[in-house]
Amino acid sequence: MDGAYFGITSYLDNQAQKQKAAVALNLANEAQLKMLRYQLNPHFMFNSINAICTLILKKDNMHAVDMLEKLCDLLRYSLYTDPLAKITVHEEVQILNTYLDIEQCRFGNKLNVNIITESHCDDFLIPSMLIQPLVENALKHGMDQAQNITITLRIEQKNNTLSISVLDTGKGFNTNTNSQRGIGLKNCEQRLSLIYPQNNKFKTGNNELGGAWVNMAIPLERTQENMHAAKNTDS
Repeated sequence: MDGAYFGITSYLDNQAQKQKAAVALNLANEAQLKMLRYQLNPHFMFNSINAICTLILKKDNMHAVDMLEKLCDLLRYSLYTDPLAKITVHEEVQILNTYLDIEQCRFGNKLNVNIITESHCDDFLIPSMLIQPLVENALKHGMDQAQNITITLRIEQKNNTLSISVLDTGKGFNTNTNSQRGIGLKNCEQRLSLIYPQNNKFKTGNNELGGAWVNMAIPLERTQENMHAAKNTDS
């Protein structure tokens, strides 16, 4: 009996330790995810504020106020949205458009953006603000002062995955250095590894005709409400 008693208590102790370890690991992952989401690019902030000041000096107050409001919207969303939450593709594209409106004020007609999303992908879930750093990286590292740039975002379903591609017509990645792994790209890759361990894809490369591309693939996922609506539509 004594042997059985000690065996049971040892088993329970081990189970408790395993549960504590699992909880600790989960908390560590959550903390890391929050840290990755909250790493706002200081260059973007400085450049945006500088652009607003320039508009004010030019007495283009209407555009200055509009840009300031959009910057506030973006910061508010970034700071007060749960960094662990997943949102719909439609919501992700909306906040991306807010960011692009700010950048459009800076670059004017030098920046062209195409967003191509399969309509049935709008309700799929995606980690919040996953795409914005990729577009920001294309602008920061791919654009020359005297160069126009076109950025294309393509979101589509491929088999059982959601494929997200960002392509640009900029300078492309410098394959002779580590420059292709900027903070934004590293953060995206790390977030995917934490949220979808061993069930994601993150690849980068250069286009044959110039420019760079980034491709991500994550599992298809819908909210319970959207899953129910989709089933009713299918039936």
